[in-house]
Amino acid sequence: LFNLGHCYRKQHRFDLAIQSYNKALHCSPRNASTYSAIGFTYHLKGDFDVAIDYYHKALGLNAQDSLTTEMLERALRDAASGMTGKLL
Repeated sequence: LFNLGHCYRKQHRFDLAIQSYNKALHCSPRNASTYSAIGFTYHLKGDFDVAIDYYHKALGLNAQDSLTTEMLERALRDAASGMTGKLL
């Protein structure tokens, strides 16, 4: 399910990707990578506030994740700058 989410995300089928990631979370609710992937997908959609929430959840499970930390910082900058539209 997690890998299926990646496939959908790479095809820019973001809603299907999020659905797949949520199903993966149901199977493994403490997987930081899945929370990060959901955050990244929302980030790509331009929904920075939701992305920030998911990045925080991921870091709550794995505070040492440097990629998620970097993406959180970028989402915070994007949200603060009033950036609109997709991250693409």
